[in-house]
Amino acid sequence: MKKNNITFKALFTMVCFFIMRGVAFAAADPSKLCTDSSNAGIVKAFQIVGYALFVLKIVAPIALIIVGSISIGKAVVSGDNKAINQSIGNLIKKAIAAVVIFFIPTIVSFVISLVDGATNDVKKFDCLTNCVQQPKSCAIPSNNLFK
Repeated sequence: MKKNNITFKALFTMVCFFIMRGVAFAAADPSKLCTDSSNAGIVKAFQIVGYALFVLKIVAPIALIIVGSISIGKAVVSGDNKAINQSIGNLIKKAIAAVVIFFIPTIVSFVISLVDGATNDVKKFDCLTNCVQQPKSCAIPSNNLFK
């Protein structure tokens, strides 16, 4: 269990590093972000994050159903009303977490739209938003590295 946690933290740190590097680099000239071949790695990193979110949107509810069914089944078999109520409460908390994970892109877009004047700045990065929300239709600039 501890090894998986360390692996997840390392992977999360690497993804965040590449995203932040890409955003900092792209902030210099966002008009060339999706057309300049030197930015292909940045766009590819956002596409990978999009695929990861896509997989997470599928795996999280399935895992929720399986884990919740097992925990409620164990509680029912034990016959303890307190254990049943506790497992149902845990299932509700996990369901709320799964819904939040599913709507992360929508929530982030909504929060950004609330900031006055942010809409024009966000439009400069539409290609990156597209790569996260629709990774299959992401247009990566041609670069021999990803062929």
